[in-house]
Formats: sequence, C-alpha cells, structure tokens
Amino acid sequence: MGIPLQYSLDIPKRCLDLLSFCEKHVAANEEHARRYGGPLDTTLLLALASQMILLPIERIMKHLDEDVVGYTDDRQLSPDVSRSIQERIRGKKLRNNAELAGFGWSFIPRTQVFQTSNELPEGIAKSLSSDEANASAQDMPMDQFISCLRNSLAHGGVMYLDQQGYSSRKAAEMLLFVSAKQTRPAPFVDEKTGKIIVPLPVTDGLRLLRIATRDFRLFLSSWTEWLDEVGILKEIAA
Repeated sequence: MGIPLQYSLDIPKRCLDLLSFCEKHVAANEEHARRYGGPLDTTLLLALASQMILLPIERIMKHLDEDVVGYTDDRQLSPDVSRSIQERIRGKKLRNNAELAGFGWSFIPRTQVFQTSNELPEGIAKSLSSDEANASAQDMPMDQFISCLRNSLAHGGVMYLDQQGYSSRKAAEMLLFVSAKQTRPAPFVDEKTGKIIVPLPVTDGLRLLRIATRDFRLFLSSWTEWLDEVGILKEIAA
C-alpha cells in the first residue's frame, strides 16, 4: 500500500473503495450468514465507517478553534481546506449541508441514561420514529452532529436495531449512535488530605442519532464527496 500523503484525508477514500469492493462478497457469504444469523455487511460497514469518520474529525475538525498545533493536527498540511471545513460547520445546521442531511436521520437531544448493552427502551424507540425526531435531526448544529458521530464511534456507543427501530433478534436494519451528555462537578479540596480533587465527568443524559443501515451506507459516500467538495481529495491528488 502506498503511504498516505495525509492520513486523515486519504484513508476515508481508501476505506470507501474497500467497502465497495468487499460488501458484495460479504453479503454473499453463506457460511457467515449461517454462523451469525445473517451476513456481516453491517459489521463491515461500521468497521470502515469508524476510520472514515473519526480520522477527519480527530485530525482536522477537532482542532479548528485551537491556536496550538497538536500532535495529530493536520491543519497545517492544508490550511485552505481547514478554513473551508470551518465555514461549512461553524454556525451551520445539518440541513445547511444537504449532502449529509438527506438520509432520514432521527435525533433526540436528551434522554435518560440507559445501558446500551440492554434493549432500547420502547418509549425512546417510538420517539425516534416521530416527525419531531426527524425535524430535530435537520435542525442539529453541525458541531453537534459531528460530535454525536465521533463520540459514539470512538466509545462504542452504537446499537443495532431492526426495521421498526427496536432491539430484537431480527436482522439489523438501523443503527443508533449514542453519545453521552456529561457535566463535570467543580474541583474541591479534600479536608483530610488537603489535596485538590478533580471529579470525573457525570453522565446525566444521552443524545441519540438514528439512521437506516442502507442510508448510512449512502451517507458514507456522500461524506467522502462532501470532503471532496471542500478540496480535500483534490489536494491529495495534486
């Protein structure tokens, strides 16, 4: 494999090519289908999506408002692209980026905390299927949309749902990205030791972002095209 010119920008395109090549073979693998109750197409989709989404976020978007260059900061490799990305994110909502918005997203900005290893609570599943949840997704600030994807993929907060949006033993037809809404209690002085204690963040709610698996596959193609439109892939090819 050729060494990527810019790791965070080249790898998403490579992953998309891998996905396009592998998905038909994975879908046709009968041995896997018998072993796991269905083809491993969703597993493949998420595995490659993690790199496609996380790398541009972690190495460019995460640093847009920072003055100091971090050790994973790729902004200096393409400052014009970084500025263009910032223009498409800062002060914008998901609906302002039509290439990323048109995939039937549903969003709940805050729910009670539940264990993602258990079933999705029925009331939440119903709320995610509402017109209000669809409208909330379109009205999401781009910062929040990117944060939800980033946090859920980075911390394992992804749930498989069936065609109706419920946890079941049926085929995975939807993906739920779960992101923690946290607060950090103020530091305090331990009276016994005199040391300053910095409490751990407290998860006091969850943000939920849902999409059909077939739409998420299309979204990944549009995500790569969106990056291309701001000049990332053009710079790599130059």
